[in-house]
Amino acid sequence: MGYSHPVEDIVDAFKSVNELPIELLFAGGGVKKESIKKKIEKEGIKNIRFLPYQPIEEFKTLLLNSDACIVTLGKGLETFALPSRTFTYLSAGKPIIAYMNKHATLAKIIIENECGWVTETQEELVKLFLHLIYNKKEINNKAKLSKAVYESQFSKKVVLSKYLKAVNEPIIEDR
Repeated sequence: MGYSHPVEDIVDAFKSVNELPIELLFAGGGVKKESIKKKIEKEGIKNIRFLPYQPIEEFKTLLLNSDACIVTLGKGLETFALPSRTFTYLSAGKPIIAYMNKHATLAKIIIENECGWVTETQEELVKLFLHLIYNKKEINNKAKLSKAVYESQFSKKVVLSKYLKAVNEPIIEDR
């Protein structure tokens, strides 16, 4: 819930689905946490909960019990940031709901691999939430793709192999 994360937009979108069987859980902290908590309380949003930073085993349990995970990235950061938590979510086989510009590096990964959804506006996010409530099969399909994407592109073995290849390539000097 840092400066680069437009979590206020996520909260506003959730306000629109407040009475539906959908819940958002924020785990951890950040500079915006207290202001977001106050906003939720003031506006009477009931389907958002907060937990402090979780020990790894508890975090794994939370993650495995989630249907999907939201990753946000503020405007202007599309090519400068790649939220690392995304790879944790993919490794757990969780589809990603990306709230960011469709030209962001992460958005392109999600679109190309069909391992989640990319939304750019609160309205798109609300429509997605409403769609997913009745489409568990789609969530399950994207979850399988998420795990496959992680295994084929971002697992430790794959990344280490790419790193070693890059390090061991001979340097060609320009003359």
